This record gives sequence, structure tokens and C-alpha cells, in this order.
Amino acid sequence: FQCELLDPDPPFVWEFFPEDNAVNIPVDTEIIFYILDSGQGVDIGSLELEVNGQIIPAEDYSAVPVSIYEGPGYLISFAPDVPFVYSENVTIFVAANDFAGAPNEMLFQSQFQCVENTPPNAEAVLVETYEDNSTVIIFSGNDADEQPLTFEVLSDPTDGSYTNGIYIPNQD
Repeated sequence: FQCELLDPDPPFVWEFFPEDNAVNIPVDTEIIFYILDSGQGVDIGSLELEVNGQIIPAEDYSAVPVSIYEGPGYLISFAPDVPFVYSENVTIFVAANDFAGAPNEMLFQSQFQCVENTPPNAEAVLVETYEDNSTVIIFSGNDADEQPLTFEVLSDPTDGSYTNGIYIPNQD
């Protein structure tokens, strides 16, 4: 006589962060969720995590064993190496099986939208110099999103040139 424990239910995702369809999520957000099973437990080797269509290798996310329900589960966290893009719609797909005799498969999808970028403010620069004398020009500004600023001179001044932070006037 052999008895087999029935496990008719697939694993499930619980406490997914950011919530589905959330908006104004910071671009450096970590994706965190539990994957649990009320039966035989989650087969962590079957876990597939995709972010914006890119499969995330197991070594790039954390899977901490937890016992919240009857079977073992995991707390999953993924912190991208590179922040998401401002205003980006991020789609997450999760698939996993349990350890039932005939494994039950779970499919989960969620999405969120990153916060919009607040444009930086460049501070006005007034430069006065004596005729035919070069002068240093320092650009400054601030960014409400606290991102580092870089400055680029798109064209030379009409009466000289700008190179490596120095305005060089045309000689009369």
C-alpha cells in the first residue's frame, strides 16, 4: 500500500513590491516578493525571473528560504545593477514549480511605472573679461532627483572658443 500526498495547488506570489500597476516608483527600486506553496514546497531550481523580457540569472537575485506556509518558500529580492529609466514601464514575469508528484506550475506577471524625471536647473552664467583675455567659466546647476550633472557645450561662442573650461576670445 502506498500513499501519496496530493498537492493540487501551484506555488503563489505574495507581498509583491512594487505593487502591480504602481506609478511614480523610484528608478533604483528593488523588486521584492515571496514565492510560497501550501503543499510540497517551491522548487527554487525551477524559478524563472524576467524583468523587461530579460531573464535574470539566479546569481543576480537573492532567494532566502522562509517557512510562512506549510511548505518551504523563498523571499526573492532583485536589485538591478543599473537603475531603471525615468518614466519606464517595467514588466516582471515569474514562473516556478512545486515539488508535487506532477509539478504544479505558477505563472505571475506584474508591472509598474518609474517616476518621471524632473529636469535639472542650470544656473545662469555671466562672464566678463578684458578684451583679448581668456577666462575660466564654471557651469553649475542642481537636480531635484539628486542625479549627478554633466555639462556639454554644444557650440562655441560667436567671438571665440570654449575649451576645457576656458573661454578664449578671438584676438583683435
